[in-house]
Amino acid sequence: NTLGAVANKLMIPGGVEVTFTLPKNTDGTLTLSYEAENNGPVDGTGIQNGATLHCWNWSFAEIEANMALIAEMGFTAIQTSPIQPLKEFTTDETDTVSGCWWLYYQPVGFTITDGEGNALGTKADLEKMIATAHKYGIKVIVDVVANHLADNGANKIHSNVPSYLRTNSAYWHDISKNTNDWWNRYEVTQFCLAGLPDLNTGNKDIQNYVLTFLKECVDAGADGFRFDAAK
Repeated sequence: NTLGAVANKLMIPGGVEVTFTLPKNTDGTLTLSYEAENNGPVDGTGIQNGATLHCWNWSFAEIEANMALIAEMGFTAIQTSPIQPLKEFTTDETDTVSGCWWLYYQPVGFTITDGEGNALGTKADLEKMIATAHKYGIKVIVDVVANHLADNGANKIHSNVPSYLRTNSAYWHDISKNTNDWWNRYEVTQFCLAGLPDLNTGNKDIQNYVLTFLKECVDAGADGFRFDAAK
């Protein structure tokens, strides 16, 4: 376990705060004594039984800056917005939920963005935030967009999608068709979501691109995933 923001307090999962002392004995040894205060009924043994904070549109730096408070309030996990490279980059993307939040759900590929590909921050920022989260016993769930990629107007593949993805017809369903009946299995799995170019997720290459991205996230410290448009 790792010391939290306060020098004499140890934060552990579930919002449990432990205050400890290290009195020195006459023989030079130290004795650890502590008192624990449970801040709530949260079960911190795992994500399934805990409480997850959806950090909607929060940058990695914003999440990290609030990690002590997140732990203090009893959350056992946080969920990021999508971390893939976006079709457009503006500083407005993190300003308000009512602003450009939708850009996060129109990625152009399967990798952790770096540089100015995503307003959340760089890969280094993500890794630093995850390391801080783990010091507080907080798990990190990454939002993944694997159902579709970015459009360039409805039912058109954006030009910023790499050519190896954009030009291979086997990687896409018929992107001219949109889902209208959400209870129709064929439409939901084969047609586009609101004009967003629908990937053929049954294609082995697409599956491997997604899997490679998930492994990259795990290597960066991610503990789990939320899949957008999972239906």
